[in-house]
Amino acid sequence: MDKYSVERCRNVGDEDDSTSDNDENPFVGSRKLGPASETTKRKLVLLSIAMFGMSFLVYLLSVGVAPAQVLALVGDKHKGLYLGLLMASGAVFTVFLSPLVGMGSDRLQSAFGKRTPIMVVVVILQCILLFGLAWAAPDFPATRSSNATNATDHCVEVKKPICTKPKHEHTSEPNMLRYGIYFLVYFIVSSLYATLSVVWNGLIADMTPQHLRGFGSGLNGLMTLLGYGAGAVWNIFLRDLGIWATYTAISVLLFASVMISAVA
Repeated sequence: MDKYSVERCRNVGDEDDSTSDNDENPFVGSRKLGPASETTKRKLVLLSIAMFGMSFLVYLLSVGVAPAQVLALVGDKHKGLYLGLLMASGAVFTVFLSPLVGMGSDRLQSAFGKRTPIMVVVVILQCILLFGLAWAAPDFPATRSSNATNATDHCVEVKKPICTKPKHEHTSEPNMLRYGIYFLVYFIVSSLYATLSVVWNGLIADMTPQHLRGFGSGLNGLMTLLGYGAGAVWNIFLRDLGIWATYTAISVLLFASVMISAVA
């Protein structure tokens, strides 16, 4: 083997060693990690707080306040149909919206990053529109028990008491104008929620280092359960607290939690 061949083999060996070093050390050359390399557990906690506010909103809208408002608007007879239309419309649209939002946020370039500007704008719009839902149906339907207590007012004193069937307010004809406004605002709120959720998930993916993925996943699950739990407790006192107080609480918690995660 001549001198040139020996030198060439030595250079190839040096290149192989350099490549191996780069593979083992992610901070060498162009293989540096992104912002996720600087993320600590404390920062992951702050990033995950947004899920608390979003879960609180989802629980109360789907289980508590929205079904009660639809009942007040359309009556007991039509509640199933109109509540189903309300929920299904938002769900179907978000199937197509979510991938588009994700691709758009990936391509966004700004001085504040790819995700943060979208999160801030969306949460502000969402909090404003939540009060539109309160305005469209500001009252709870009358309860059966309250009507039943007044049933004696409809009795006619004869040999045998004959009572006419008390008329319940929630069996009245649907208020289609109010329902139409409520439907439109709810549809927009659902779309904004889908946008916020997709962008937030993208932020979590960007900022979570590989060795903290399990920890981050556990945090997201914890915040989801805490949000649902807080919503369940609020729902117990929903009728006493009222529509406007409920939407105020949702807006405050949503805005605060999302802003904490956005600026973390």
